Amino acid sequence: MGTGSRMKTIPAIVLAWMLLGIQAAEVCANDYYKNPQARKVADAILDAYGGVGNILKTTRLKTVISLVRGTNQAQMVCYQTKDKLRLDSDPPATPSQIWDGTQAVLVENGVAKPAPEAVKTQLVRLQTEGVGQQDLVRRFLNERNWLKYQGLAAYDHRPHYLFESHNAQGAVVRHYFDQQTALERVEVTLGKAGVESREFVAHTRFKDVLYPSRIVLRDSQARVTGQMEILKLSDDFDDSVFTPGTGK
Repeated sequence: MGTGSRMKTIPAIVLAWMLLGIQAAEVCANDYYKNPQARKVADAILDAYGGVGNILKTTRLKTVISLVRGTNQAQMVCYQTKDKLRLDSDPPATPSQIWDGTQAVLVENGVAKPAPEAVKTQLVRLQTEGVGQQDLVRRFLNERNWLKYQGLAAYDHRPHYLFESHNAQGAVVRHYFDQQTALERVEVTLGKAGVESREFVAHTRFKDVLYPSRIVLRDSQARVTGQMEILKLSDDFDDSVFTPGTGK
């Protein structure tokens, strides 16, 4: 889990993040830049998911997702590039949502209209998280992120590496990474509405990057409230899908 061999393959943009983090150490809230053990563990985690270089090489991704929440079931298709995003339901029960890099629109029956501000905010947030697993890189390597390493902590009677971060709403999110595999086992959000968890129970690999393929959602009483499953990952699309009125 050492960092010596990684320095040869870390892209320039990541090295820039690291240098900025070192320069801002006194005010940095990211333990990656303040705690050598946190950095060592985080580097192992990033390697387990395919490595920083492979993760950042992902420039476009199409994800087909099955969603179950209570008695409701749906299938979503997400198209994403470095500056664009489209969400479709399949079959089309709701309007397509498109962020083309400058504006957010809803498309229904081939007719586009400006999206409500709440939809725009959600699309922009999803876009800024990056393509594929790039949010994992951002979480660890962006010195502006609040990230705390809490050492080893028990989850399901087993030791896990525990990191804490903030989500977009400012709530604390606890990330438990398996000590043996370095993969995230569960994500626990301490929100105003209560405690929610996402368990990552299976994974799939696409172009040398590892993705969670099945996620189980639980409430504060550990009751299952839903499930997300990745049905397919691909990059077989072009930017025409971000033009209102085009199909899948």
